[in-house]
Amino acid sequence: MIMTKRPDRNTGAGRGVHLHWHAVWWLSGYAGVVARVRTVAFQGIEVLDIDVQVQMSGGIVAFTIVGLPDKAVAESRERVRSSLHALGLGLPPKRITVNLAPADVLKEGSHFDLPIALGLLTVMGVLPGDEIARYVALGELALDGSLTPVAGVLPAAVNALARERGLICPLASGGEAAWAGDLDVLAPASLLALINHINSEARTYCFYWIKYTTMTHAQHMCMLLFFELCRDIGLIVFFLRIASRND
Repeated sequence: MIMTKRPDRNTGAGRGVHLHWHAVWWLSGYAGVVARVRTVAFQGIEVLDIDVQVQMSGGIVAFTIVGLPDKAVAESRERVRSSLHALGLGLPPKRITVNLAPADVLKEGSHFDLPIALGLLTVMGVLPGDEIARYVALGELALDGSLTPVAGVLPAAVNALARERGLICPLASGGEAAWAGDLDVLAPASLLALINHINSEARTYCFYWIKYTTMTHAQHMCMLLFFELCRDIGLIVFFLRIASRND
């Protein structure tokens, strides 16, 4: 992962007990909550702010993208679904609605894959919404969860800098984004690397910085399962402490 101007870890991700997303869904009732992720659309040389809104609710199981998406954006449903499946995360049997606002602006390009995936991960409780809100995200997802470079990263970075936000983009585009100036740039090679970076403090960050490029997919999955087990154990200890205080 390429990262410039590492953000302050005293706020946002990494605080408190990390909960497994199934537990978070059950405990906090995420159904109906709307997650928001910032991205951009391009009209000629103009860069437009786009608000990606993701909601999971009851009803007929479906995955719908609205807000005037073109064919490439509509196909992102399958790329996002496959990327999450590659991480061992299945979409809950809910009605999933993704709204790309403003709805009267044509949305073109595969760079909407990453913000849609981040919105789903946020509403599922995998990622903290307050941390994601600090960034503008764009990138195309491969079926194995790796991030593919997209066009328009530099103008998107300039736009993010003007809005006092950071930028999340694919690893291959990190150098291009750095030309925008003094802004936070997260450029992971895959969705898994990004999840672990945001959700963890120095232990996972350093591990990935050294080991990510040499790890196989099976090793990635074993490490992810190990972290989920640690989070589950932390959740149990958390409730035991509460129970002991009540006694």
